[in-house]
Amino acid sequence: MAIQRYVVHGVGSGYLINSDGSFSPFMEMEDMSISINTTVDNVFGGDGLLPIMQFVKEKTAQFTFTSATFGLDMLAISQGVAVTAGGGASVFTDEIVTPATGSAQLTITTGVDITSVSAVDTTPVTGSVLTKVTGVPAAGQYAVLATGAMTFNTAQNGKAIEVNYCYSDATSNSVDVLTTSVPGFVELRHKSNIIDDGIGGQYVLYSRIYRARSDGKINVDMKRAAAYAPKMTFESLDPQRSDKKFASFVMKKVN
Repeated sequence: MAIQRYVVHGVGSGYLINSDGSFSPFMEMEDMSISINTTVDNVFGGDGLLPIMQFVKEKTAQFTFTSATFGLDMLAISQGVAVTAGGGASVFTDEIVTPATGSAQLTITTGVDITSVSAVDTTPVTGSVLTKVTGVPAAGQYAVLATGAMTFNTAQNGKAIEVNYCYSDATSNSVDVLTTSVPGFVELRHKSNIIDDGIGGQYVLYSRIYRARSDGKINVDMKRAAAYAPKMTFESLDPQRSDKKFASFVMKKVN
């Protein structure tokens, strides 16, 4: 069969298949590239300036993609951890409370992380950071319970106190990156856009990297008036298949 040449355009769509069988779709990629490299070393002998032999030292493959959207699954893949759904993740908020008769109540009434609570008297000029205590507060002090109940000294009555704190939220998804986290293994499956060969034929290029690992780099980059497009890079590893394949490319005629 004659081999046709084509103009490759667009990004197509891809999936990363995780080692546990789950997968992460990447349908909004801005770009995707696969690079296969073979390193050759020269062997010199005698008085000639040209090598007398060459040997292949190593073969490597890398794939990189930039996505127009960000998800916790990308962060999880890059660090080798899992996404926890509805596991009581810790989120934070801030609000203004105005103590009356030495007490106040936070909006959140359950799961407040007492160790995370900070309180500042916002009174102009004289305002200051309040000190958290476990007993009866003196002037400039406060106490707080996991129910969101706050106790102040009457010296703070009627003053606007800004409170920042963390609490447990059962509806959130989360990713915890540990000091011992290492990237896991994935398989790349990519499908190109339809490619027109210019003589009436249409094709799709299927690419597959059987085993790869993230280089562990991903940024969460937020800027004013600019969109963030996360970039991820993976290095191919020997999948130890009996057929010796580590990457496959298939051109399928679709019209």
